[in-house]
Amino acid sequence: MNVKSIYEQAIGARFEQLHPLLKKKYGKQLGTLTATGTMNHIRGSVVYRPVARIFARDDFLFPERGRNVPFTITNTYHLSPQVVDWDRTFYFQKNVRTFFARMYWDTSSEQILDRLGRSGRFMQPLAFTVTSNGALLITSEQSFIRLFGRYVKLPKRMSAKVNVYEEAIDDEHIHIFVHITLIGTVMMYEGVATIVEQK
Repeated sequence: MNVKSIYEQAIGARFEQLHPLLKKKYGKQLGTLTATGTMNHIRGSVVYRPVARIFARDDFLFPERGRNVPFTITNTYHLSPQVVDWDRTFYFQKNVRTFFARMYWDTSSEQILDRLGRSGRFMQPLAFTVTSNGALLITSEQSFIRLFGRYVKLPKRMSAKVNVYEEAIDDEHIHIFVHITLIGTVMMYEGVATIVEQK
């Protein structure tokens, strides 16, 4: 049986308008995909660094900032249940940090839900838009927190607005831009990655 990836389900017919390199990444259904690259700039407000240190224990946010930071991304695609694990590892001079997320297709709301950190304590619904140049824009404006076994919607002022922009520069390289806002910029990073392995 041909099962569409969770991203193809979310995007719909416009999935075919994605650049072939992005279709490879977001159309995969099972196995792993690894990419390596360099983040040109990782930045964000110093106000959130104490909080980020706490979240770092859960492989969520982290306090480090810098330029030309090497990184790897490993996506693991599962079919039963249909989820995708995202492991982003950043190699700073003094620390190695991981930003983990698990995305899955929610049949009741017909959207992808993104659980952040190893614990999945925070969750955000994601919206996907294919741009005219075959790039992908991922956005979210509402955050949820898990309390007593269920997710509770956070007030708008406490919700992180997320914008992720990915475009294929050529047949090998993907440009990545991530902006997470929470009363100012919690984190922003941008860089270039190359897919190096698929299994």
